[in-house]
Amino acid sequence: MQAYILRQSSVVSLGKQVCCAVYFVGCDFKCPFCFTPQILESRSEFLVDVREIQKLIEQHTSLVSGFLFTGGDPLLHRAALLALGNFSKKLG
Repeated sequence: MQAYILRQSSVVSLGKQVCCAVYFVGCDFKCPFCFTPQILESRSEFLVDVREIQKLIEQHTSLVSGFLFTGGDPLLHRAALLALGNFSKKLG
């Protein structure tokens, strides 16, 4: 399965927890105050196999307390979002 996702992630602090952010690309809203305008358009350079993101999640599991799926709009990629969410949940 493929989806439009940034290949790199970032570590973010949510209160006392540190999370790994996975950025989905593409958004229908195009809000003028968007903090990630560079990933609003789904271009081929962002098309990635979900297994590649699963490897990234596995690499960060011991370093963070959770994963944040954001973007763009992750719900535009429902199947990939569910697959990554379920994968993360299985890892604990």
